[in-house]
Amino acid sequence: MYLGRIIAFGSTREERPCCAYAVSGRSRSSKARKAVVYDKKITIEPLGQVSEEQRYQASLIFYDCIISREDPPLVVIGNGRQVNPIFNISSSEDFPTTMSRVLKEFGPEPDRYSTPRIAGALKKYSINGDWVSYVGMITSDNIDVKFIGIQRNKLIYLATYTGEGAEPRAPQLTDIKKILKKIELEGDTAKDLADSFFDWVDPDFVVCTASAVWMGDLWELAVKNR
Repeated sequence: MYLGRIIAFGSTREERPCCAYAVSGRSRSSKARKAVVYDKKITIEPLGQVSEEQRYQASLIFYDCIISREDPPLVVIGNGRQVNPIFNISSSEDFPTTMSRVLKEFGPEPDRYSTPRIAGALKKYSINGDWVSYVGMITSDNIDVKFIGIQRNKLIYLATYTGEGAEPRAPQLTDIKKILKKIELEGDTAKDLADSFFDWVDPDFVVCTASAVWMGDLWELAVKNR
Protein backbone atom coordinates (compact mmCIF):
# COMPACT_ATOMS: atom_id res chain seq x y z
CA MET A 1 0.00 0.00 0.00
CA TYR A 2 1.81 3.09 -1.26
CA LEU A 3 0.66 6.32 0.35
CA GLY A 4 3.64 8.51 -0.59
CA ARG A 5 4.22 11.08 2.14
CA ILE A 6 1.93 11.28 5.13
CA ILE A 7 1.18 13.79 7.88
CA ALA A 8 -0.61 12.80 11.08
CA PHE A 9 -1.66 15.02 13.97
CA GLY A 10 -3.78 15.01 17.09
CA SER A 11 -2.99 14.14 20.72
CA THR A 12 -1.59 11.24 22.72
CA ARG A 13 -3.27 9.28 25.54
CA GLU A 14 -1.96 11.89 27.97
CA GLU A 15 -3.53 14.65 25.85
CA ARG A 16 -0.20 15.88 24.55
CA PRO A 17 -0.59 17.64 21.18
CA CYS A 18 1.52 15.82 18.61
CA CYS A 19 2.22 15.33 14.94
CA ALA A 20 4.10 12.80 12.84
CA TYR A 21 5.48 12.64 9.32
CA ALA A 22 6.33 9.66 7.12
CA VAL A 23 8.25 9.35 3.87
CA SER A 24 7.72 6.27 1.73
CA GLY A 25 9.32 5.66 -1.64
CA ARG A 26 9.48 3.22 -4.52
CA SER A 27 12.72 4.09 -6.34
CA ARG A 28 16.28 3.67 -5.10
CA SER A 29 16.89 7.44 -5.07
CA SER A 30 13.67 8.05 -3.16
CA LYS A 31 14.67 5.50 -0.53
CA ALA A 32 18.21 6.91 -0.19
CA ARG A 33 17.07 9.55 2.29
CA LYS A 34 16.93 10.03 6.04
CA ALA A 35 15.28 12.26 8.63
CA VAL A 36 17.61 14.31 10.82
CA VAL A 37 16.77 16.14 14.06
CA TYR A 38 18.15 19.63 14.62
CA ASP A 39 17.42 22.04 17.46
CA LYS A 40 13.86 23.06 16.55
CA LYS A 41 13.26 21.19 13.32
CA ILE A 42 13.51 17.91 11.43
CA THR A 43 14.91 17.79 7.91
CA ILE A 44 14.74 15.21 5.11
CA GLU A 45 18.29 14.79 3.79
CA PRO A 46 20.25 12.51 1.42
CA LEU A 47 21.58 9.22 2.70
CA GLY A 48 25.24 9.50 1.77
CA GLN A 49 26.39 10.93 -1.55
CA VAL A 50 23.75 12.77 -3.58
CA SER A 51 23.01 10.88 -6.80
CA GLU A 52 22.47 12.55 -10.17
CA GLU A 53 18.77 11.75 -10.02
CA GLN A 54 18.51 13.22 -6.53
CA ARG A 55 20.35 16.36 -7.60
CA TYR A 56 17.80 16.86 -10.36
CA GLN A 57 14.92 16.53 -7.85
CA ALA A 58 16.63 18.20 -4.89
CA SER A 59 14.06 20.97 -4.44
CA LEU A 60 11.32 18.34 -4.11
CA ILE A 61 12.96 15.63 -2.01
CA PHE A 62 15.15 17.54 0.48
CA TYR A 63 13.34 19.93 2.84
CA ASP A 64 12.35 20.74 6.42
CA CYS A 65 9.37 18.51 7.25
CA ILE A 66 8.74 19.71 10.84
CA ILE A 67 9.52 23.13 12.32
CA SER A 68 8.66 24.08 15.89
CA ARG A 69 8.81 26.89 18.41
CA GLU A 70 7.92 27.15 22.09
CA ASP A 71 6.70 30.73 22.59
CA PRO A 72 3.90 30.70 21.67
CA PRO A 73 3.79 26.95 20.97
CA LEU A 74 3.56 26.06 17.28
CA VAL A 75 4.58 23.21 15.02
CA VAL A 76 4.21 23.14 11.23
CA ILE A 77 4.49 19.92 9.24
CA GLY A 78 4.46 19.14 5.53
CA ASN A 79 5.97 17.36 2.54
CA GLY A 80 8.07 20.11 1.00
CA ARG A 81 9.45 23.62 1.01
CA GLN A 82 6.05 25.13 1.69
CA VAL A 83 6.64 24.32 5.38
CA ASN A 84 9.07 27.22 5.95
CA PRO A 85 6.92 30.10 4.64
CA ILE A 86 3.85 28.72 6.43
CA PHE A 87 5.85 28.69 9.66
CA ASN A 88 7.28 32.17 9.03
CA ILE A 89 3.85 33.79 8.62
CA SER A 90 2.21 31.82 11.42
CA SER A 91 1.63 34.91 13.56
CA SER A 92 -1.39 35.67 11.41
CA GLU A 93 -4.71 35.10 13.14
CA ASP A 94 -6.25 34.04 9.83
CA PHE A 95 -4.23 30.86 9.55
CA PRO A 96 -6.39 29.13 6.90
CA THR A 97 -6.03 32.09 4.53
CA THR A 98 -2.26 32.31 4.96
CA MET A 99 -1.81 28.56 4.53
CA SER A 100 -3.99 28.63 1.41
CA ARG A 101 -1.96 31.47 -0.05
CA VAL A 102 1.33 29.63 0.42
CA LEU A 103 -0.03 26.40 -1.04
CA LYS A 104 -1.36 28.30 -4.06
CA GLU A 105 2.02 29.97 -4.59
CA PHE A 106 3.79 26.58 -4.64
CA GLY A 107 1.08 24.52 -6.35
CA PRO A 108 1.27 20.73 -6.62
CA GLU A 109 4.71 19.29 -7.22
CA PRO A 110 5.88 19.50 -10.85
CA ASP A 111 6.30 15.76 -11.35
CA ARG A 112 4.50 13.25 -13.57
CA TYR A 113 1.94 12.56 -10.84
CA SER A 114 1.28 16.20 -9.89
CA THR A 115 1.93 15.08 -6.32
CA PRO A 116 -0.16 17.15 -3.90
CA ARG A 117 1.50 19.42 -1.41
CA ILE A 118 0.17 18.86 2.10
CA ALA A 119 0.66 20.80 5.32
CA GLY A 120 -0.58 20.85 8.87
CA ALA A 121 -0.15 23.01 11.95
CA LEU A 122 -0.72 22.71 15.70
CA LYS A 123 -0.94 26.03 17.46
CA LYS A 124 -1.65 27.18 21.02
CA TYR A 125 -3.28 30.55 21.43
CA SER A 126 -1.75 32.59 24.25
CA ILE A 127 -5.02 34.37 25.09
CA ASN A 128 -7.12 31.39 26.16
CA GLY A 129 -4.59 28.53 26.06
CA ASP A 130 -6.60 26.55 23.52
CA TRP A 131 -4.89 24.29 21.01
CA VAL A 132 -6.06 24.39 17.40
CA SER A 133 -5.00 22.47 14.33
CA TYR A 134 -5.19 23.16 10.61
CA VAL A 135 -4.61 20.93 7.62
CA GLY A 136 -4.28 21.84 3.95
CA MET A 137 -3.76 20.21 0.56
CA ILE A 138 -3.39 21.41 -3.01
CA THR A 139 -3.83 19.05 -5.97
CA SER A 140 -3.86 19.74 -9.69
CA ASP A 141 -7.65 20.22 -9.42
CA ASN A 142 -8.37 21.86 -6.09
CA ILE A 143 -7.17 23.33 -2.80
CA ASP A 144 -8.68 23.12 0.66
CA VAL A 145 -7.58 24.20 4.15
CA LYS A 146 -9.65 23.42 7.22
CA PHE A 147 -9.67 23.79 10.98
CA ILE A 148 -9.62 20.33 12.61
CA GLY A 149 -10.44 19.73 16.26
CA ILE A 150 -7.96 17.90 18.51
CA GLN A 151 -9.33 15.00 20.54
CA ARG A 152 -7.66 12.95 23.27
CA ASN A 153 -5.78 9.86 22.10
CA LYS A 154 -6.86 10.42 18.51
CA LEU A 155 -4.76 11.13 15.46
CA ILE A 156 -5.84 11.64 11.89
CA TYR A 157 -3.70 11.43 8.79
CA LEU A 158 -3.54 12.82 5.28
CA ALA A 159 -1.52 11.15 2.50
CA THR A 160 -0.37 12.38 -0.90
CA TYR A 161 -1.56 9.18 -2.63
CA THR A 162 -4.48 6.79 -2.25
CA GLY A 163 -2.51 3.56 -1.85
CA GLU A 164 -2.02 2.24 -5.40
CA GLY A 165 1.57 1.00 -5.68
CA ALA A 166 1.80 0.47 -9.45
CA GLU A 167 0.52 3.90 -10.49
CA PRO A 168 0.17 6.39 -7.62
CA ARG A 169 -2.94 8.57 -7.71
CA ALA A 170 -3.71 11.70 -5.75
CA PRO A 171 -6.96 11.76 -3.76
CA GLN A 172 -10.03 13.40 -5.26
CA LEU A 173 -10.12 16.62 -3.26
CA THR A 174 -13.42 18.39 -2.63
CA ASP A 175 -13.63 18.65 1.16
CA ILE A 176 -10.36 17.74 2.91
CA LYS A 177 -12.28 16.40 5.93
CA LYS A 178 -13.67 13.63 3.71
CA ILE A 179 -10.23 12.20 2.94
CA LEU A 180 -8.75 12.41 6.44
CA LYS A 181 -8.47 9.02 8.13
CA LYS A 182 -7.99 7.89 11.70
CA ILE A 183 -4.72 6.30 12.74
CA GLU A 184 -3.75 4.65 16.03
CA LEU A 185 -0.16 5.21 17.10
CA GLU A 186 1.37 4.04 20.36
CA GLY A 187 3.14 6.02 23.06
CA ASP A 188 3.34 9.48 24.59
CA THR A 189 6.89 10.44 23.62
CA ALA A 190 8.25 11.57 20.28
CA LYS A 191 10.40 8.45 19.98
CA ASP A 192 7.42 6.18 20.64
CA LEU A 193 5.39 8.05 18.05
CA ALA A 194 8.11 7.91 15.38
CA ASP A 195 8.67 4.19 16.01
CA SER A 196 4.94 3.39 15.92
CA PHE A 197 4.41 5.37 12.71
CA PHE A 198 7.40 3.64 11.07
CA ASP A 199 5.93 0.23 11.91
CA TRP A 200 2.54 1.31 10.52
CA VAL A 201 3.83 2.30 7.06
CA ASP A 202 4.13 -0.48 4.46
CA PRO A 203 7.57 -2.07 5.05
CA ASP A 204 8.22 -2.34 1.31
CA PHE A 205 8.12 1.44 0.95
CA VAL A 206 8.89 3.08 4.31
CA VAL A 207 11.93 5.39 4.27
CA CYS A 208 11.73 7.36 7.51
CA THR A 209 9.41 8.90 10.06
CA ALA A 210 9.58 12.04 12.19
CA SER A 211 7.51 13.28 15.11
CA ALA A 212 6.95 16.15 17.53
CA VAL A 213 5.18 15.93 20.90
CA TRP A 214 4.39 18.88 23.18
CA MET A 215 5.77 17.97 26.61
CA GLY A 216 4.23 20.88 28.48
CA ASP A 217 6.99 23.43 28.01
CA LEU A 218 8.84 22.30 24.88
CA TRP A 219 8.54 20.22 21.73
CA GLU A 220 10.25 16.84 21.88
CA LEU A 221 11.44 15.76 18.41
CA ALA A 222 12.43 12.28 17.20
CA VAL A 223 12.99 10.29 14.01
CA LYS A 224 13.34 6.71 12.82
CA ASN A 225 15.19 5.81 9.63
CA ARG A 226 15.04 2.72 7.42
